[in-house]
Amino acid sequence: MSEEFTYLAHELFERILLRLPVSSSIRLASVSKSWYSSIRSSSLMKLGVARTHPFLYIWGLNPKSVLTLASVYDPILARWLLLKPPNTMKTPSSASCSLACTPSGTLVLYPSGVCSSESLLLNFATNPLNTDWSLLSAASKHFLFSPVVAAIDMNEDSACSSSSSFVVFVLGELRSTHTVQIYNSSSDSWDVCGGNMPALGPLGSFRFMGSFHLSWAVVERRVYIAHIHTGFITHFDMDTKSWSPPLKLESRHVQHFRLASTGRGLFALGLSVADEGNESAVKLLKVDEITMQCREVSQMPKHLWASFTHHFDRGTHPLFVFKYVRCTGAGNLMYVYSGSYFSKMVFCVCDIEDGYRWQQLPPLPADLKQLDVRSECCSFQLMPEVCLKTQFDHHV
Repeated sequence: MSEEFTYLAHELFERILLRLPVSSSIRLASVSKSWYSSIRSSSLMKLGVARTHPFLYIWGLNPKSVLTLASVYDPILARWLLLKPPNTMKTPSSASCSLACTPSGTLVLYPSGVCSSESLLLNFATNPLNTDWSLLSAASKHFLFSPVVAAIDMNEDSACSSSSSFVVFVLGELRSTHTVQIYNSSSDSWDVCGGNMPALGPLGSFRFMGSFHLSWAVVERRVYIAHIHTGFITHFDMDTKSWSPPLKLESRHVQHFRLASTGRGLFALGLSVADEGNESAVKLLKVDEITMQCREVSQMPKHLWASFTHHFDRGTHPLFVFKYVRCTGAGNLMYVYSGSYFSKMVFCVCDIEDGYRWQQLPPLPADLKQLDVRSECCSFQLMPEVCLKTQFDHHV
């Protein structure tokens, strides 16, 4: 390849990329460091070229060393990168934490569960690969059960900004009452919102129990919350600070749901069980945000679903497996991975733009194979220069 072609003017290179499909841009990113950096640059993200393929960011603990560790998966290089958050982060090793990310890339870490009072501070970073995490005000209410946590940009155009203000939505249970707390980064303050969340099931059958039985996703400025087993769903409007009446997710042959959102709206991962649990399938559903009718758009290949189920004893009901499966999405990608109770972590991804193509992710690095994952999210705002510090020898 000629030197003149390799070092094309940056502006010309961007114009060429804008005329290529994203799949072609991904292949070009593995040609050289400079091309990778250009494709992952913030200017191209604003133009929508690289924003379709976000990084997967996971956070957890090493049960042996009790160290806080994190890793990011770059879908362009198909590579995991190990991160070591700074010791200044006031998140205790014994606490369960919830991770959320705004569309502009601000990462928020919220402590929950049983932890000391000095550990209730909210951590955030505008770039997850930057070790300069900041501390925010502690919440006025503390939830023992793992709460629902979502982070949302305050401005509609903040997806193109790296320094936007944000709000954090936290839903938990206090004395059998569902309570919403909202943090505002502009005023560095917390507010408690009135109004109870509608019951997500027949009267008397629903109990919050933290995020264990709930699934949630953010679309624009609405936080959708659904019960995994009953299929009832509601949403909290961040502008009106009010709840919508509950509806039921409707899909033939699907009994259990997990919500996720991407740049293309609201989706659900659904479990279909037949023949008394002997046959099961996981389907990707597109959710109509008005009627809550679900349309099947893809089905996870059987061999990928088998990679989740074979970690359990033969005869284990698929529902027991599904309730420990997690999913998160952004741009054109939907990541699905195994949670606790699995002998090892399993990751796969569905590329919505590329004909709903499913593929399994490579194994975690050796240092992370025993990672006790506490939370995950998708993030766009990651600096490609840090990724390029690893040896650039992998070709997509």
